[in-house]
Amino acid sequence: MTRHRLMILALTLLAFGLQLTNLGPQSLLVDQGITYARAAVPWEAAVFHLLLVAKQTPLYYELLRLWLRAAGFSSFAFRFPSVWARPSPYLSSTLRASVLAVEKPAWW
Repeated sequence: MTRHRLMILALTLLAFGLQLTNLGPQSLLVDQGITYARAAVPWEAAVFHLLLVAKQTPLYYELLRLWLRAAGFSSFAFRFPSVWARPSPYLSSTLRASVLAVEKPAWW
């Protein structure tokens, strides 16, 4: 990788680390509380409510529920998937660009 791409990668990982520092102590906002409540209920109740009442697909809530069961029901564990998803497009595009990039681009 070039020096420029390494700098982008380092800054992205630094930003990711800084976002992790304050996930736990903050209280949940209203929409986060609703999502947390939907992820905490049993699967059958969540599917019934989401499909028939709220008209929403349950996949996100089920994945979050499985994650919370594995990681624990804390505000840090609740917010971590959202923070983890933020840098992944940047990192994947940086790595893809490093594989496909031409060192000296043509200007025409």
